[in-house]
Amino acid sequence: MSFMIVFAMIVLRFFFIAFGASSHIIRRDAVIMSVLIPKGLPAVVAGSLLYESGFPHAGVVQDIIYMSVVLSILLSSVLLFIVNRENAFSVISRVFWRFRCEK
Repeated sequence: MSFMIVFAMIVLRFFFIAFGASSHIIRRDAVIMSVLIPKGLPAVVAGSLLYESGFPHAGVVQDIIYMSVVLSILLSSVLLFIVNRENAFSVISRVFWRFRCEK
């Protein structure tokens, strides 16, 4: 469940940045923005509050939230490493064609 949530977050972030961000952003910055996803500290706090309040199945919800945050950190780190490789950047940056190139 956590993997599906993180995968959806990355895919949605990729499309939102590619098609929704200002075209005045430099292409490299847009690519990096697309792989840096928010980590979910408010979700962790909300999951902890659910657990402490005795909400039914709160432990399962809390586990899913914690695992989603950990997976998003790991996947974001790996994607950032991949994007910084020149070969991968040239392939990925084709999606971000509407952003300006660096000078």
